[in-house]
Amino acid sequence: MESIGICERSRDLSAKRTGTDTLRVKDARHRINAPHGLSHHERDLLTEGLNYLRRQGPCVFVSIEAGRSPDAEKIVRSLARRVRSDITLRQCRARMRRSNSITVFEALGRDKQPKFGAHIVALMPNVTARDRLVEIINGAAYRNHVLAKPVEDWPGMTGYLLKEATPQAWYGARKSFRRVGGSIPLGELAGDRVVPSKDLKETLLRGGRIESYRRTYAKRQPKIVAAPIETIRYRESLFDGVSLPALVAPERPKASRKREKIQPPSLPMEYPPTIPELLEDLGRTHAEAGALIGLSRSQTSNIIVGRFGVSRSVAHRVLELSRAA
Repeated sequence: MESIGICERSRDLSAKRTGTDTLRVKDARHRINAPHGLSHHERDLLTEGLNYLRRQGPCVFVSIEAGRSPDAEKIVRSLARRVRSDITLRQCRARMRRSNSITVFEALGRDKQPKFGAHIVALMPNVTARDRLVEIINGAAYRNHVLAKPVEDWPGMTGYLLKEATPQAWYGARKSFRRVGGSIPLGELAGDRVVPSKDLKETLLRGGRIESYRRTYAKRQPKIVAAPIETIRYRESLFDGVSLPALVAPERPKASRKREKIQPPSLPMEYPPTIPELLEDLGRTHAEAGALIGLSRSQTSNIIVGRFGVSRSVAHRVLELSRAA
């Protein structure tokens, strides 16, 4: 099988003494993840991938987080897949032959408390394409769960992504970065912390920068199966099995659909006068009527014409003067 490589049967010194055969496995691909932090294999994979991306051109750094809710890990992984898909699409539109990016999952936040997150470093052909990608990712499509910015401080970013390394990886790097102490498991679904794109992984393998390894995928979440709904059967009638006499409803007289037409009044109908009409009758001119109420001529004219409404105090004053007259 390809996963275990080429197997051959041989005899070592102990086998020669006992006369038993042993099995020697060559070129077996190993797993690189660790259950309590970022392993030394993943450290080498991350540093080699970042060094290659830095030499190729401008890059963008994308950070994904979804708070500390129970579904945070599921949301982050889903958003990471969407962001990688958008990055690959933009790289293809920029006429890049390969999609070079690397993803790092983390289990702690900046306050060293459990908070699942993901970071993506992607290569773009030029600064214009990189800035355009940053603008698109920072849009409203991801609802403030994603933050993108250009990569400027490579040593600082590398040290930040290596902060959850195991003690073995930390000592192997001669303590060149700041490490968060303790055992740091990667969420409930686990899997590899460092996931390069397929093109980047092939490039590093061809260049001899990394060794072949078996990827550890995250566990699949169990599907939520809804409980079957119990069907409740009701009786069709309260008198099951009892024959009832048929009842005939009496016929109702049909009302005529034609309506009598209301004749218009022969004489004009009288309506009570309005406040503007009473105000107009207080004086011979608008100025005289306004002087009795305390308004200017223009205000009185606007009320009479209907441009402005009448306040409560003005209405009371008009009614008092009309009754006195």
